[in-house]
Amino acid sequence: MNKRKELYKILDTTGWLEQKQDNVLTPPLRALLQVPSTLAALELRPDTSIPLMFLNETAFGKSSFQTKLGANFVIFGPMFSGKSTELIRRMRRYQIAKHDCLLIKYANDDRYDKTDVVTHDRQSLPAVMAMELTKLKEKALQVEVIGIDEGQFFPDVSDFCEDMANEGKVVIVAALDGTFQRVGFGRILELVPLAESVVKLQAVCVICYSNASYTKRIGNEKEVRGLPLAQIS
Repeated sequence: MNKRKELYKILDTTGWLEQKQDNVLTPPLRALLQVPSTLAALELRPDTSIPLMFLNETAFGKSSFQTKLGANFVIFGPMFSGKSTELIRRMRRYQIAKHDCLLIKYANDDRYDKTDVVTHDRQSLPAVMAMELTKLKEKALQVEVIGIDEGQFFPDVSDFCEDMANEGKVVIVAALDGTFQRVGFGRILELVPLAESVVKLQAVCVICYSNASYTKRIGNEKEVRGLPLAQIS
C-alpha cells in the first residue's frame, strides 16, 4: 500500500480527517512521511480534527521540523498551447535558484531535436531521453526538480511521479490530457488526483482563431501514439 494512503488510513480511523480538505492535507502528508518517527510523535485523539499544516508546526516546531516538500505539478493543454514553453520556463527558474534539475523527454519525440526539449518557436533545454521513466529513477533521486515533457507517452508516468513526490522531489509534467478523439491519453489522467496543481492551457484555433481546447489530427493516421500536428477548438 502507498505510504501516504497508510497515513490517511491511520489518521482517518482516529478521527483526524473528519474534515477532509485535500488542498490542505496533501503537502503536509508528504512532509510527515519524511520524518520516520512522525507517527510515534503524534498524540492521536479521536475527538480532535485540525489541519495537518497546523499539526506540523505545533507538533514539531518550525525550527526542528525541516523537510523537503515533494509535489506534482501538471501542465495540460492541446498541441501548440505552450505546454513545453511553460515547462522550460519553470525549469529555468529552478535552475536560476540553484536547484539540481533533471529534464526528461520521450525518446521517440525527435521532431526538432534528438536530445533537447524544443518548443515550436525553438526554445530549448537539454534533456535526458527515455521510453520509461522508472529506468531513470536512480538519476532522478539525485536531483531536486524533475521536468517531464510529453508525459502522456510514458506508461509509468503516474507511478513514477507519485514516487518521486513522496521522495521530496518537485515534479513538473507537461502533457496532452486527451487524444484527438477527446478521450484520456494513456495513463496521464491518473495524475490529476495526485497533483498539487493542475492547469490547462489553451491554444489558438487555426480555423476560427478563437481559443482552442482540443487537438485535431491532420491526415489519415489512426494511431493514437503518433504525434498530433494541429489543434482545433
